[in-house]
Amino acid sequence: MINNKQIKYGVLFIVLLICVACLGACSLSELPDLDLGDHLIVMLMETDGMEIEGEFTKQISSGETVVFHIAISDDYLYLGNNADAVYDAEAGTLTLKNVKQPITVEVELIKKSELYYVNVNKNSAGSTVAFLKGKDWMLAPEEVTLAAVAEDGYTFSGWSRGAYLANGGVLLASEPIYTFTPTEKQTVIYANFDVPVYAEYDILYNANGGKVAGTQNTSYNFHSSYVSVWAAQNTLHANSELATFIRDGYTAIGYSTDVTTEYANYTSVNSIGGFSNMGGICVVPTNTGSLTLNVVWAKESPASDFTVLSGQSYTDIMKQNSATLYTKVKYETRTGCIITGYTGNAETVTIPATINGEAVIGIARGAFDNATNLKKLVIPKSVVRIESGAFSACAALTEVVFFDSLQYVSD
Repeated sequence: MINNKQIKYGVLFIVLLICVACLGACSLSELPDLDLGDHLIVMLMETDGMEIEGEFTKQISSGETVVFHIAISDDYLYLGNNADAVYDAEAGTLTLKNVKQPITVEVELIKKSELYYVNVNKNSAGSTVAFLKGKDWMLAPEEVTLAAVAEDGYTFSGWSRGAYLANGGVLLASEPIYTFTPTEKQTVIYANFDVPVYAEYDILYNANGGKVAGTQNTSYNFHSSYVSVWAAQNTLHANSELATFIRDGYTAIGYSTDVTTEYANYTSVNSIGGFSNMGGICVVPTNTGSLTLNVVWAKESPASDFTVLSGQSYTDIMKQNSATLYTKVKYETRTGCIITGYTGNAETVTIPATINGEAVIGIARGAFDNATNLKKLVIPKSVVRIESGAFSACAALTEVVFFDSLQYVSD
């Protein structure tokens, strides 16, 4: 059976024979300088680990650009080519610009299994490790120099192999500059940093235009002790017994390390600097033991933008489904109004927690039907139930903010 590669080279051989016949006594050593009148031939040679997608020969005029499309196997590494062509790994292209003469392009690849690799692990996210000499891969063993720089509050405690020192690794060197020559195809080095342990930390919550409920205070300081060397801590949740934040006409939706203006001014909560949900995770810097978080507010939409059904009630969904399985849970029946329609056209909508003096406890089927401008929605913590089809045909809706108190969401 004849494969595609044999067909390609068979065609190429015929082309070369024709060229030889046209040039009379031209020798084979002169073939790379062939041209066809005003045209040049550029050819890309196949090699193991690379597949040519499309034509492997191009007929062009002098000065033109040639682009070959190639796919390199994951098992191979691209090293270069003999024609100074530019390889774009993401696009999978090999480009030659301003070609002035016929040329045969040969790509150099190497199997990754034949390389020498140096992998460096570190146990401190903020600290850095750099190659002062050499790099993380090489064709043959060569001298490598590593440098470790500890972040503020950390200290470097040495290089090890096998594992981190705390896990039984073997110490290789104690100085932050380490030079060695790998003797194995895979060399794994561990950079060890001593993590400082702060006994206590502080998180200062700035009400950012609001205040702490039940007080006139515009901030609240949370002081506690670390339970481990990891600095991740939970923020105050929406119904915290320690402190909750209020502001007339606004709903608190989270915290930010930046002093923000309003949720509507951002494309997403993900674009708010250092954002965390209420009750979400924050990281207290280990070099200071302190962090300031600012409350992020969403301005409530006018109550006149909503139609409601008053005098409704919901009981916790767990009790409705299987009360006997949750005998230790305190069940509560909530009464209030249900959103039945939205008449506004805003891109960002924050449902008020109360309308006409009643708590908003649910959103009915079709309430936001065809709210074509709606992109972001904030559902207050008073809402416990959302019915099926409440947001049908809201094609622009990309982000919804809600709270743990939401118990039931239908299709």
